[in-house]
Amino acid sequence: MALPVLSVLLAALTTGSSQSHEEEIKAQTVEPKTAMYYNPLMENALQIMMQEQKKVDEEKNVQEKKKKAVVIAAEVKPEPKFVAKPVVKKKKEEKPKKVVSDEGEWETYRLTHYGMDCKGCSGITAAGIDVRNTTEYLGYRVLSVDKRRIPLGSIVVIKDGDTTYEAIAIDTGGAIKGNKLDLLVGSEKESNKLGVKNVQLKVVREGWQEKRQK
Repeated sequence: MALPVLSVLLAALTTGSSQSHEEEIKAQTVEPKTAMYYNPLMENALQIMMQEQKKVDEEKNVQEKKKKAVVIAAEVKPEPKFVAKPVVKKKKEEKPKKVVSDEGEWETYRLTHYGMDCKGCSGITAAGIDVRNTTEYLGYRVLSVDKRRIPLGSIVVIKDGDTTYEAIAIDTGGAIKGNKLDLLVGSEKESNKLGVKNVQLKVVREGWQEKRQK
């Protein structure tokens, strides 16, 4: 009876020892698992680097677009705009009309002179014409007359010795009565030098017969 019991015990020990050995081998052959660690500082640094790189890329794109725009603008030149110049019409200078007429008779008149700078003279004639800067009107000499004898606007021919000229009656004077005339000259000094003369006068146009010019 003792032998069978011993055999059973030996078999049990052998089986247990074999299982323990297998488990030990498995334990030795299990690969170790790698441990993962989270580093917040490294994560922040990576995010900052990515953001900086994004800004650099965006600025680079903007610069490239600007360069392309400049190149296109240089290649495409705008066509010059045509600006129409205003047409300025030149006024025709009206030349004084010379009176040629055999009408009228020669009469003797007493001629004096008055200067543009005479005392009490306004430079505006009795006919309302400004002669402050001239001694002529429409190419005729300015003459002061007695308008009851020679109407204003009349054109006359005057013979003064060997000199003949045309004058227009556009002024009057308090001392100019009857056959007295007063001729406008450049200054009182000149008028005193010319003095008083007897001249021949003939009316070739009586009064205003056309539109007046001031």
